[in-house]
Amino acid sequence: MYPIKAGNGTFKVIWRLENFSYATQKDGESLPSPTFVLDTPLKTKWHLEVYPRGKTDSRFISCYLKREDHDECPAAIVMSCQYSILDKYGWHHYFVQIDNETIGHRNIVGVNQFVNRSEIFQYKDIFLPQDTLKVCFRVWDIQLSRSVQCEMHTLFGIEKRSFLWTIDNFRQRQLSGQWQTVIPSTSDRPIELKMIFATKSDSEYYKRAKIGIKCNSECSIFLVCEIFSVDMEGKSQLLASDDHFFWKKEFWALPPFTEVSQLFISENLFQNDGTLLLRCVITLSDGVKLNYIVSSICDEYFPEFGY
Repeated sequence: MYPIKAGNGTFKVIWRLENFSYATQKDGESLPSPTFVLDTPLKTKWHLEVYPRGKTDSRFISCYLKREDHDECPAAIVMSCQYSILDKYGWHHYFVQIDNETIGHRNIVGVNQFVNRSEIFQYKDIFLPQDTLKVCFRVWDIQLSRSVQCEMHTLFGIEKRSFLWTIDNFRQRQLSGQWQTVIPSTSDRPIELKMIFATKSDSEYYKRAKIGIKCNSECSIFLVCEIFSVDMEGKSQLLASDDHFFWKKEFWALPPFTEVSQLFISENLFQNDGTLLLRCVITLSDGVKLNYIVSSICDEYFPEFGY
């Protein structure tokens, strides 16, 4: 880890973002943390801002520190700070240190290309345990009266919709057919989604089964879709699984998952009347449900700072 000159004290923030995969922020859109006060004579107010899909580059997560607009202190603040990501073992990664930065009202200081998104999700067992991202921020050399560790928690809500879908007369209409259904929800403010199942010929002899989802909302939604076939004995087999980020009204098609002919190899795949039974599991984001400061620990011994 990079060395830190702690001076008169260090203010440390650990921000835990739970269900991070389901963040609803679009490219260039930030998520603010709870407001915290630095324990200095000026008592300035701040918050962190994370851009889950980047501030200007969607390949990276961005992170910044910003003074609150309603902070009454007129003075500009000179500070040094450091950003990092905590892994499942509590080790720090992706260090960025900024020294002697002057921050006034509405100014921000941070990192545009903080963490590569593909790396985080590729090694999610390490960096996203239980789909939780931990951002660590530290600031020092600002006349802190004591050392403080502040823990914050943000929870992205999740709605899971699971239902059985009967594809009527599938055996009879295998050469050409399209079926659609509204994806049910018990939410008091449901997002309208429709699922479409279709067979489409890529050539005279080659035919694929395809599934897509139509979103009729302008809201930003991250969605995971899993489709299972259910045979006559009630056993399920995964047919398709994929995810998508909706940020406007649109239709999204999962990659073609099988040739139609493959569905007819197993006779017990269909019900007695020739229908195809699908079990559909849809998991989608439901906005920020919690965003609060969990605890503040003062004057503790922090081994990484050496005091």
